[in-house]
Amino acid sequence: MSTKANVQRFLNSLQGRFIVASLLCMPLFVITTGMLLETAFKENLQATEEEQLQSQLYILLGAAEVQAGQLWMPEVLPEPRYSLINSGLYAQILEMPKAQASVNWERRWRSGSTRLLKTPLPETTFSFQTNQQQFDRSGDYFRLIYDVQWEDAEGSVVPLRFQIYHSREPFRSQVSEFRQQLGYGLSFIYLVLLGIQLLIMRWGLRPRSEDVV
Repeated sequence: MSTKANVQRFLNSLQGRFIVASLLCMPLFVITTGMLLETAFKENLQATEEEQLQSQLYILLGAAEVQAGQLWMPEVLPEPRYSLINSGLYAQILEMPKAQASVNWERRWRSGSTRLLKTPLPETTFSFQTNQQQFDRSGDYFRLIYDVQWEDAEGSVVPLRFQIYHSREPFRSQVSEFRQQLGYGLSFIYLVLLGIQLLIMRWGLRPRSEDVV
């Protein structure tokens, strides 16, 4: 009997159909599982990024002072990465002379880590709103934006916008490493499950001796 005939006979058998169905459905299950796990991993990392930027905002708010309507920031902050060039963590504080406008922000302070950046940090154009806070996860940075009306001892009110940036490179590296490890793990699991399933099908579909004439 020819090889083609043997293959056709195998595909027409109940065992062959089970094996082919497993070869087709199992990869879809593994791929779907991998996508769900990767999505959950990314969401967890992004939530962690937002929490970390929130902590950085508290550091800046605690260090900032407004005197006679002017913003003052210390030369050295508790977070050393603000002083390290290209550290991946950047911040700037903007002031809007006229709070009713949506543009015309003036930069009052920026961290030393921004000094040698090849491209400027992305800006925002949405209107000022007191206590407005936004977390942006698009582009090359995770970014936290916070608007506040700052009142000094003399009663002067200054509308300030705090912007904190963290490079997405560590995030991308973690996702890439996770994806690679996930691929290895799921491939191993797929092969093990496929082997077990084939053994079970061969055992379950094997005719009993008393059924053989």
